[in-house]
Amino acid sequence: MQTYTVNERKRKQALKRLTKDNVKTLKGFPKACYYIAMFLRIVGYVCGTANVLHMVFVTQKWYETYLLMITFVAPYGLSWLPATVYIVTLNREFSFRRRETITFKPDGFIYSYHDDRVGDYDSIFAYDIKYSQITRFERDERTRVLTFYGNFVTDTYSGEKITQTLACRVFDFMDVYDIDMKQMMERNCKNGEEK
Repeated sequence: MQTYTVNERKRKQALKRLTKDNVKTLKGFPKACYYIAMFLRIVGYVCGTANVLHMVFVTQKWYETYLLMITFVAPYGLSWLPATVYIVTLNREFSFRRRETITFKPDGFIYSYHDDRVGDYDSIFAYDIKYSQITRFERDERTRVLTFYGNFVTDTYSGEKITQTLACRVFDFMDVYDIDMKQMMERNCKNGEEK
């Protein structure tokens, strides 16, 4: 059996692309947070630029750079509060997964991760997938989300003990490993589709 862990650089890039692609689908409070964050950033850039131009051409007193902190850093820093709301809303499913691993077996693979929302540090979600259970799969080439369809079983572990077993028909994860999961699946499964 061979185990792979997430490539953090690829994961960060894929999460950024996922956020940009899904901004159009925001509704309600998260959409308002998106517009507030963009407004605060624009205010920060405009006020910061005006302050720098004022210091260069009008006063020429460089000790007034504290105004730059007030006019640029404050609005830009505050923009991260609402930005966090919409970013977490868009990437909720993937941004809270930690310690993701894929372990390949001769007849399938085990995908496991820790979900930060659970609170129990030892709890692990594990999907034990056999290639014969996969009816089809697809990968969004831009966001690298790999989605599997079929009849699967997921186990939740707390320490070494199974605490819950559930059946599911669809599960997904981001293909951000040092191997190309899509190619691996195409070699081992007969029903691959590309999105």
